[in-house]
Amino acid sequence: MSESTFIQFIDAECNRICAIEDLPGGNAPGQVFAVTVENALPTINGQPYTSRWFNLIPTINQNLSTRVSLFFTLEDFVNYNAANGPFRDFPLVGNAADPAVSNIRVIAVDLNNQWSLIQPQVNWDAIFNHWEIRFQVSTMQRYALTSINPDTFSVPAQLVDFWGQKLATSDELFWTSSQEKNVAEYRLYHSTDNANYSLIKTLVSKAPGGNSTQPLNYKTLHVNPKPGHNYYKLQLVDQNNTTWFHSKIASIPVW
Repeated sequence: MSESTFIQFIDAECNRICAIEDLPGGNAPGQVFAVTVENALPTINGQPYTSRWFNLIPTINQNLSTRVSLFFTLEDFVNYNAANGPFRDFPLVGNAADPAVSNIRVIAVDLNNQWSLIQPQVNWDAIFNHWEIRFQVSTMQRYALTSINPDTFSVPAQLVDFWGQKLATSDELFWTSSQEKNVAEYRLYHSTDNANYSLIKTLVSKAPGGNSTQPLNYKTLHVNPKPGHNYYKLQLVDQNNTTWFHSKIASIPVW
């Protein structure tokens, strides 16, 4: 797989399995794809995830900016709901407007078996009769789907937007949450190649006790950014220290 390319994987019956788009500014990976379907619902630290999971850790250049699409059948969702215990159910009909769509999270597991949650874009493809789960990452990992336990997991902030602008000697970043539940803080990460990110700032939630049903506006400065392009991504942290990366990456023009 070379840089700035799009590859789609299909099975012997031409069913779509996974699609990977290596975005500009990333590193070209080596072999990147393997899919496993377990007989039973697997778990990690008590968190269940779909029996269909994807190992997208490449042989070289694990850190690369990539847009990923994973494809799941209705049967995958039925099997998850049958054994997910107190965790919320997935939708059982092909309808992206189903309220249960909001329960879906991508679980990302790294080589050290550390995991985090990503809130993806979810679409039902009526032509291919499957769910498409889309998200953008800067480090390739193992991925599956999971959902929230309403007793122990909080729903993160619903973000309206995340963007930035160039000032005279700094980059200014903005985001707005339409609501927050049990949010502890936001972590801002920075990169000059849209592949290798480092934490540069932490902002405590403005919501009283981490909970708000009103829009909240945030902004912060990154002083003296590096020459060239500067990229930023936002991580939400709830009061259980569970993390979610916002799917959008803010790109500031070349200095």
